[in-house]
Amino acid sequence: KYVQETVLSLLGNFNAKRRELRHPFQSKPTESCIENRRKCKTFLTSLLGKNVWYQHFQEYADHCFCAKCEKEEVFYRGNPKEKYVLPIGWYRFGIKIREDCEMKEVEKWNVAYHGAPTDRVESIMQHRRIMFPGDKLNNGTILPVRLNACYADKVSPDGKVIYCSPTIKYAGHPNYARPKKIGQGLVAQVVFQCKVAPGCFKKFPQTLRQKNYDKNISDNEIEWVTGNRRGIAPYAALVRIVPEA
Repeated sequence: KYVQETVLSLLGNFNAKRRELRHPFQSKPTESCIENRRKCKTFLTSLLGKNVWYQHFQEYADHCFCAKCEKEEVFYRGNPKEKYVLPIGWYRFGIKIREDCEMKEVEKWNVAYHGAPTDRVESIMQHRRIMFPGDKLNNGTILPVRLNACYADKVSPDGKVIYCSPTIKYAGHPNYARPKKIGQGLVAQVVFQCKVAPGCFKKFPQTLRQKNYDKNISDNEIEWVTGNRRGIAPYAALVRIVPEA
């Protein structure tokens, strides 16, 4: 019960908690929902191994965000509140929040998404934090520091920033959440749903040279950039399996 209440506290006010944190599915899940959850879990476990899965995942925040299970589209979180768009078309697996995050503090944070290549997922999960440039991944790779990266110099003088977005339609772009082939003409992607401390990020226009990613979010404020390592905390891994483009 304590664990469930802790997760509930991370998801905002009471009514919003109940809407977002319900069950892994709607009250009467379809066979396609159940099968999708199984496939998504199998894929995620293949990236992490069962030990990491059981150590860090928190089932109370699991939820199917297919169009049948989720009728909402936009939520607000944080103090001050910021709008974010629900991850329709993805399945969410809850993650235990890391120890250095005070619950009363984090429940006032905003919500955003961070798309990650699949080779970074294990490191993000084990550390329960988004990996910054200069960090060493579990496979030994050191993430490069690019001083000329988009907007990096406007946020941090050392270029060590990470990017997130209030809509998964942007964070889930293949440039960020790089797809991995899983056979039978299918690919899988992973995006992390994160709590982000108000005031620790700056908003910038999109940089993917495309327009109107999400009708609910302005293209001029669709990229959030932060150099604050402690100010962003993943609390869910979202998985999508789709046909290969």
